[in-house]
Amino acid sequence: MHSQAAIRAGVSERKLILLNGWDEAAIWSERERAALGWADAVTKIGESRAADTAYDPLVDLFDQKEIADLTMLIGLMNLWNRLAIAMRYQIRPEAS
Repeated sequence: MHSQAAIRAGVSERKLILLNGWDEAAIWSERERAALGWADAVTKIGESRAADTAYDPLVDLFDQKEIADLTMLIGLMNLWNRLAIAMRYQIRPEAS
């Protein structure tokens, strides 16, 4: 749903294609890897318990406000995803 916005914001199509394997693909910067690791940890909080191994890299690369903003964004995206799934949302094809 957000891939077009990401491309318009300058994210390469290659990165979008490799997003599911972010932890195995070397194309991500250290900062991006820390953010993606934190997104995984927060999304899977029941399993990860927001482990220090996911949080600690953030402290070196982001200030406290950025960490709070990132965490809030991850939480909001998780909320929207859960609502969409629960309400049986269907992605509509783009108009030509």
